[in-house]
Amino acid sequence: MLLIGIHSLPIINLTHFLDRGIGANSLSGEPSSTARIMTVAMLCLLRIYEYQLKHKPTITEIYKLAKYPVIGYIWSILTMGSGTGFVALGLLLLYFLQVKYVWTALFIFCIGSIVIPYIDFVPLQRAYDTFLATLTMDKDVIIGTDGSAASRITPLVNTITNLNLLNWHTWFGYGVDYVNNKGGYMARITGGYIGLIGEYGLISFIVMQIAAFKCFIRNFFSIETLLWIFLFAATFANVAYVWGAMMLMTATKYFTTQKIQQQ
Repeated sequence: MLLIGIHSLPIINLTHFLDRGIGANSLSGEPSSTARIMTVAMLCLLRIYEYQLKHKPTITEIYKLAKYPVIGYIWSILTMGSGTGFVALGLLLLYFLQVKYVWTALFIFCIGSIVIPYIDFVPLQRAYDTFLATLTMDKDVIIGTDGSAASRITPLVNTITNLNLLNWHTWFGYGVDYVNNKGGYMARITGGYIGLIGEYGLISFIVMQIAAFKCFIRNFFSIETLLWIFLFAATFANVAYVWGAMMLMTATKYFTTQKIQQQ
């Protein structure tokens, strides 16, 4: 639809109101939401084929088994205009990483680090610049690099660098909307923590993680864990795409780990 010039068609939930590319945010509120839910859906597809094949499918195998979903996913990620999309794609590609390919992956990473700064593609540059800023662990640098990305990254940086375990508020929180009442959006960027720790405390956050790992994460060292931390900030937010992603991963974990008795 976008290719022929139709940018808005509510009957199919097409709302191309952020003009970031030919793929943009169709079928979701914004491009980053699309990136998250589609990446989770693709991972679930990989897990299902892994269950059927009894081994992790290679890139060649998954392309042969699910050609059009793979093409659709890559097309969407590359054209939606979201830096989050490139982060999500990078995390998903780790699924295919094997020990024997580590040196090849490191070589590709080094070449990419050299080449990417010269590629004139804004979403890719945003992801690259944000990655470099995150390595500094300085929230001022991160905010100055990309305010949108900062709203997702600085809470993690704050949690790692500023969380005071000796303060009882850290464990029990300050109450609902604590961060918002301090200054709204900018307060979430500069002073928030992952998992709404500022509002509900670390105990609540720990319970949340137990529920997450029980329901939809196979083990700590998994792609699901990476997506949970870096795409969802390890938080059950009251947003439709978050709960949709959790439902997809929960159902996939259940049906690929349960021993179904044959009738």
